[in-house]
Amino acid sequence: MLLDVNRFITCSRLDDLKRCAPLILANEMIETKKIVVLNDLRAVPVIAALKIHRENAQSTLIASRRLFYNHEYADYTPLVWKLILMTILKVFFRLEIIQTNKSTRLEAAETMGLVSSLYSITNDSGANGIKYPQIYHEVEELALGSKEAVNYISSIGASLIYLFNGRTASSYLISKYCHEAGVDIAYYEYAWHCNGYRLYPVPPHASGEIGKLLIEFREQALISIPELRNNALLFAREKLNNEFAANNDRKVEKQYDVSIYLGSDHEYTAVDPEICNISWNGNIAFCKMVFAKYGNERIYAIRCHPNSYTDKNWPALFQELKQYASSAEVKIDLFGPDSNVDSHDLMRRSRIIVTELSSIAVDAVLLGMKVDIFGNTDLRVILEKLSREGHPRELRALDYIAEVFSLWPRFLVIRFNRIEKVCCIGLFYVHRFFDKCAARP
Repeated sequence: MLLDVNRFITCSRLDDLKRCAPLILANEMIETKKIVVLNDLRAVPVIAALKIHRENAQSTLIASRRLFYNHEYADYTPLVWKLILMTILKVFFRLEIIQTNKSTRLEAAETMGLVSSLYSITNDSGANGIKYPQIYHEVEELALGSKEAVNYISSIGASLIYLFNGRTASSYLISKYCHEAGVDIAYYEYAWHCNGYRLYPVPPHASGEIGKLLIEFREQALISIPELRNNALLFAREKLNNEFAANNDRKVEKQYDVSIYLGSDHEYTAVDPEICNISWNGNIAFCKMVFAKYGNERIYAIRCHPNSYTDKNWPALFQELKQYASSAEVKIDLFGPDSNVDSHDLMRRSRIIVTELSSIAVDAVLLGMKVDIFGNTDLRVILEKLSREGHPRELRALDYIAEVFSLWPRFLVIRFNRIEKVCCIGLFYVHRFFDKCAARP
């Protein structure tokens, strides 16, 4: 059971969701047992967790002991600094440490968060314990810590949990428990380019649910029409003239019936479909679904996701894709992740643009192309809403969509005050210092 989205959204009329989200998520009942989980020691998650804890007087701040004794989690922060930070949090913020239980073990079904973190740290969608034994061990420790946190949360009957991200080794089992036990959960997450964090009433990776929230936010957030229209123009300009587009200018000579834009195995494989309502079966399975829908008589182009270029497992995946493309009974031109083909030019030379979870579908809409989205994404939810209900008479569909996405810098953002900002910057540079020290030869 997730939080009441309608109650969350109606507050946007008051102050653009910058301050009211914690109050609504706190619940009016004093008896509610609220838990703020600190499960990531980077600057923004730490300060966000402390801010949420401070604004919820009845809450308990907890963290796994394994989190502080972990030696490697995509950073080079030494153990001594983590122990100093733990002491500060215990003394000044009453942090409750969930102790290690040596008998804790992970079942096979409990490793999805571990895999998600392992992929993220290694940039390898084929990562496993054999390829990366040390990193695997450290990430496994975080997963074990999250399982111990679940035992604690369950034992006290907590009814509202605040958690960072929700799909990592240190958080997945907690979000899974809340989903299955009907416990309310709010996810705090990075707010890029904003002085603060986002507080989601749905999983940050549940793209379709985010689309519903974006629609409501566009309708109810306080912003003047001229400013909204200007923001939409800026968004469209930046989206269609990003760095990737500027660096890939090879023109396309052929015409295609269908252009398929693939997703990134590195990004989507370890997402729980039961929690996020999205699933990833791989690019070949996606292509098969497209061919089944549009038939073998069409001329297809397949554009690989540019993020796949950094995936250490991609050479093997790309070889499988090339073998499949050569054996399929359809006409296919395959453009790899390192291809400098102009994706927008490819769109203009195609009758239909097909994606599953890739955000490049937004580019296609802004270019006025016909788009078919197979996955449960935010854009698909918005397009389906426009198909059912239409859009304001003075707007075209692409203008409406540009307005919705242009509000992202304001969307569910909760700002840090000056003191919190200073503390966040200080923590950031502490981590950066250790990273630079570790990078020295």
